Amino acid sequence: MIKQKIIEQDKKRSLNIESVNITTNFMLLPKGLTFYFNANEIGCYADGRIDATLKYSEFKHLLKSEAIQYFHE
Repeated sequence: MIKQKIIEQDKKRSLNIESVNITTNFMLLPKGLTFYFNANEIGCYADGRIDATLKYSEFKHLLKSEAIQYFHE
């Protein structure tokens, strides 16, 4: 899911999507889940930090019912 989101958001850059690994750099927000990749992790250093956000609607089927109350669109 996250690889596809990175491709959608960064069509202008030449990213190494195959090297995307699970990252612990993320932020859980009411509207979604944002993953952050440091420079050189999946792109060239000049690209800087790359982030990709999954909207709540894209992953809500994976959540427990107790967690759903935190999110809104």
